[in-house]
Amino acid sequence: MMNSRPVILLLCLVFISIQSFCQNHLRPFGSVGIDELTQKKCKSDPEMEALVLFDLGKTYFTPSDEGFHVVYERHTRIKIFTTAGFEYAEIEIPFYQKMSEFEKVMNLEGSSYNLINGEIVKTSLDPSQIYTQKTSDNWYIRKTAIPEIKEGSVIEYRYKIVSPLLFNLRGWQFQRKIPTFYSELTFASIPFYEYTYVMQNASKFDFYESFTEKDWEKHYGSVTYNDIITRFGMKDIPAFKDVSFITTEQDYIMRLDFQLSKVTTTQGVSIPIAETWDKIASDLNSHKDFGKFISAATRYSKDFIEKKGIGRLNEAEKFSAVVDFVKSRLKWNEECRIFATKKVNTLLEEDTGNSSEINLFLTGMLNASGIEAYPILVSTRDHGRLRVDYPFLQFFNYIAVLAKVNDKWILSDATEPNCPQQHLPTRCLNGKGLVIKEKTWEFVSLEEKEPSLLQKDFLIQFTPETDSMIIDLTIKSTIYESMRLKSAYSDDMQEFEEDLRSKGYDPFSKIQTSGYDNSESPYIINCQITSIPESIEGAIYIAPFLSEPVTENPFEKSVRNYPINITYPKCRIYKSTIVIPQGFHIEKLPASTHMEKVGVEFSYSAISDGQTVEINASYALKLTEFRASELMTLKFLYIDLIKKLNEKVVLTKTR
Repeated sequence: MMNSRPVILLLCLVFISIQSFCQNHLRPFGSVGIDELTQKKCKSDPEMEALVLFDLGKTYFTPSDEGFHVVYERHTRIKIFTTAGFEYAEIEIPFYQKMSEFEKVMNLEGSSYNLINGEIVKTSLDPSQIYTQKTSDNWYIRKTAIPEIKEGSVIEYRYKIVSPLLFNLRGWQFQRKIPTFYSELTFASIPFYEYTYVMQNASKFDFYESFTEKDWEKHYGSVTYNDIITRFGMKDIPAFKDVSFITTEQDYIMRLDFQLSKVTTTQGVSIPIAETWDKIASDLNSHKDFGKFISAATRYSKDFIEKKGIGRLNEAEKFSAVVDFVKSRLKWNEECRIFATKKVNTLLEEDTGNSSEINLFLTGMLNASGIEAYPILVSTRDHGRLRVDYPFLQFFNYIAVLAKVNDKWILSDATEPNCPQQHLPTRCLNGKGLVIKEKTWEFVSLEEKEPSLLQKDFLIQFTPETDSMIIDLTIKSTIYESMRLKSAYSDDMQEFEEDLRSKGYDPFSKIQTSGYDNSESPYIINCQITSIPESIEGAIYIAPFLSEPVTENPFEKSVRNYPINITYPKCRIYKSTIVIPQGFHIEKLPASTHMEKVGVEFSYSAISDGQTVEINASYALKLTEFRASELMTLKFLYIDLIKKLNEKVVLTKTR
């Protein structure tokens, strides 16, 4: 028989350790110690600007007229080390309000603590400095800032949220962009609601216990019950630092999510709520603001399709005509939703809708034209990546479209006028989406396969005096690079002119563009600029691609903990033709090179016929996501290409 004494001893030691930790560090609200104020830096990460001393949450249920409300309490204490940490004194509490479903933020209070002449000076938050900001139709933020913040301050705050929304409980975020000494959530569940929880980016808790609260019996109607207390604790949590080249930090931080799985009535009848993908698909197809909205859009569109003669076109032409119509007719209000909030007639009267309304309408109109099309549930990049093992509807916040055109399945979206018809906006390029069909469902990859091109061509000629260069510059862009430039310049060449001036090009001739109003065509910018060549002791040094290539390495770090997500494949091409001025010859020509590894490629060639120099360079990131272990591949790629793309051609006078 196994001896259980060592196991019992270990458990006792863990319990004693946690108890000692709580006694020494988890002081009550308003009780800040000298040791906290005199702490000079974070021991685990001395360069950090602040440290979460502790972050304590409680989630519990309280009876209401409608049944139960859920209450969230939070108490947070933070040590500020430098001025960069002052931002953590700014408090933002999101809450939801929609008709009868509204959350209330209550009992918000906070203080700063400073050590002045050996005395602890407390400055409390002024309630008149607390205000509410609306962020969308149904979401608001309660905002304020803790006063009298200095280097060395300790701040703390606490608040309560009372919510009628029981289906999706608020999760708990253990990790932040600064280290956290201790974070704990206490969850008091009741027998009427059973929840499933999912822990992300941690294999276990540093502290976990679950027990029935037998000393406090509660009553609801004729039912007597006890809370079931579960505590989740994490200690010495490192700062989340890898914030570049990710979808959203919510995909990688340590956090806990909850989903309602079962409801039990006071009569003891259990009603399973746990979702399956089958149930989600079935419910959505019959939902008045989803499946029935598509049916209404299909019925509405049939007359229009017939009047416009769209039905007589081939499939590719039908698809193009329908997508163009929806894009031109409906404007996106920049709200990401999975359900429509208005009827089809209202949508068309107002000419404005959320992502669900526009793309569900597109689905219906494609169906009316004879094209097989289905809605796709999407989680946008800033909302977090879908976890396909957990059928939670809350993981989605957006609708796109899957259409079959000439036996080829196409992803599409009608919210962005500048987005090509057979591509999704970049916000949707996030793992997988859930296609909702009439009697089934399936996952589809949202990953972009086709590289987006940015090409810059230069024709460099010299004035007779060789004191200036005249450069014909052509910029060609496709797909997402085209969208990026269109968004940056809005085809307003004044913005482009300012960009040119910032690079030292001036003056320049009239700028011309093409393809701005056609999402299917490349966006092209042509202009002529002048630049002063670098001249040293009669030799001319020419950067063949001027100031256009990248000069800073975006992958400077040597260690990475998370995958490197670059959103979409990229291809950069540079072509330069340099006309050698009369009386000069080539003194130095950069050497050609080529490098290719999994997912990346870099090529550079330079040739001359004595009259001109032709230099061609290109590099490609062929994947949308690289493993963390591939960081060094990307780092050294950029070291090489930065050096090579900025290497100069040297011309000297012929004797």
